[in-house]
Amino acid sequence: MTLGSLKMGLEKVFGKAEKVEEKVLEVVASDESMVDDFLDYFDKTKDIYSVKENFDIFQQDLQDRQINPSLVSKINLILQQRTRIQYGYFRENLYNSLKGLFLSALIQTSYNQGFNGFEFEEINAECFGAFLEGREDNKIRIKIEKIEGSWNFVKATAFSASIQTLKGSGNFQYSKNFSTQIGMLKGGTDFLGATSISATINQLEANYGFYYAKKSIIKINNYQGNNFGYEMENCKVYSPNETVIKQIKEESCRYLNSRGNKFLKKE
Repeated sequence: MTLGSLKMGLEKVFGKAEKVEEKVLEVVASDESMVDDFLDYFDKTKDIYSVKENFDIFQQDLQDRQINPSLVSKINLILQQRTRIQYGYFRENLYNSLKGLFLSALIQTSYNQGFNGFEFEEINAECFGAFLEGREDNKIRIKIEKIEGSWNFVKATAFSASIQTLKGSGNFQYSKNFSTQIGMLKGGTDFLGATSISATINQLEANYGFYYAKKSIIKINNYQGNNFGYEMENCKVYSPNETVIKQIKEESCRYLNSRGNKFLKKE
């Protein structure tokens, strides 16, 4: 999602999500000050693994607020201004992290209000999908054509993500009970610590994937990388490509603590 298309993406969150029992969507603050407060929360830390408390605070702030269309069009400006105020210049990586967390909070709040089925075209962000919490009987459903950025879908649970192209590292780390279908993943250290997942990837171009993954089903058609599956446990890996299965098995089995895994040609 480019700077110019953020509004379009947000409008898709608001307008394209499926309604459940005709509930009213209440996801955005009624004034800009709340967004400034939210950004203040996230300015206090740069560590992705320590912002969950702030994410929860933002969720609380979003409750019982009505959509203000004028705010949607100003979100880009507010995010950019915040990075300039803090650093004296525009810092793109901070902007992308704030944008991803902001979108995640909007999705979570929309889902909590009874909506599901969120669609995006192009996202350029970090931390998108981080900390999402769905339910096993109604997983959060997300469809994205293209993502460029790192640390997306970190520490999330009970969701499904359909992604055509994902470029970036550290995605899906420590997330659990989810499914994903990815056309092409070009990254590194993705799916670290992922548990009880189902991942189908057509083209995987990444190193250090699925480290410490547990109790998961992984399907990979094509693979270019190394060091797959360090200390992976009780996972099933499938591929129609014998070369892929052989390489992945050799890489994972060289580690003594990788155990209980099966490597099979096609399911």
